[in-house]
Amino acid sequence: MATAKTQRGMPLAPRRGSGLAARVDQGVRRLLRQGGQAWGDFERALSWHVGGGRRFFERHYADVAGAHEWCFIVGCNNSGTTLLRTLLNELDGVCGFEQEGRMATLALTRGGERAIRRVWTERLDKFRMRPGEQPEVAPRLVHDWMHTLGEDVDRMIIEKTPANAVRMQWLQEVFPRSYFIGLVRNGYAVSDSIRRRGKKPLARAAAHWNTVNRVMLEDARGVDKFLAVRYEDIAQRPETALKDIARFCGRSWSGSLRIPVQDMDRASLARLTHEEVETVRRHAAQMLDHFGYADPRAGVEP
Repeated sequence: MATAKTQRGMPLAPRRGSGLAARVDQGVRRLLRQGGQAWGDFERALSWHVGGGRRFFERHYADVAGAHEWCFIVGCNNSGTTLLRTLLNELDGVCGFEQEGRMATLALTRGGERAIRRVWTERLDKFRMRPGEQPEVAPRLVHDWMHTLGEDVDRMIIEKTPANAVRMQWLQEVFPRSYFIGLVRNGYAVSDSIRRRGKKPLARAAAHWNTVNRVMLEDARGVDKFLAVRYEDIAQRPETALKDIARFCGRSWSGSLRIPVQDMDRASLARLTHEEVETVRRHAAQMLDHFGYADPRAGVEP
């Protein structure tokens, strides 16, 4: 069972090298992750079906969910949501998951299909959840998350699943004491990151970034507590940004970061050619203009 507190800090992973040894290492790591995931799913299913979880949570899930405050970190993937989750661990009286909340339940779509990985809005119908829809899912979701957190649960629970950006209003119905932090990062940089890490064409990455942020802003009008935060503010002024977030969540903070924060935008933006910038612009102009992200290659010799 996962512990309630996520690990503080984000140590850099060692370089894995290349060749056969690296491929074997990656394969072993993948098998371990899959084995751990399968065991966690089995434990939660056993508790739900055999351990009395279903009988209890179908009656009392609303009371359990309402007994805590919930802070949901949402936004486009590759926007720095993992960094933000790590920083929020610095706040007093919070706990969270060791992984994304979507991986701690079978009640929500995980989006593991390779074809849409990191561009999941191409199947928005699989992830979108509106108020009043799928009420039967709520008891199982609350059960799975509380089972994963265990007994040492603080007053506020931090949950990070980027795709929850298109489920905020539904989540607020289930977890009424909710705070939503919508993280936004430069669309040019995010598109480059999705292309490199997700092996997706730049055009699909840009369209995905545009859709996530468009839907997130539309749905934010229907939730009580939503704060839009820019990745650039976190990367360049992390202490100021964390103070603002702490104030929004009603939490206290000591005022001294214990982990380094590095701005990853510069390298991503420098990689883009003029033609690639035009590709991103063509597929994401709406949100690029809304957030004021200018052409990163303007004034640079082609």
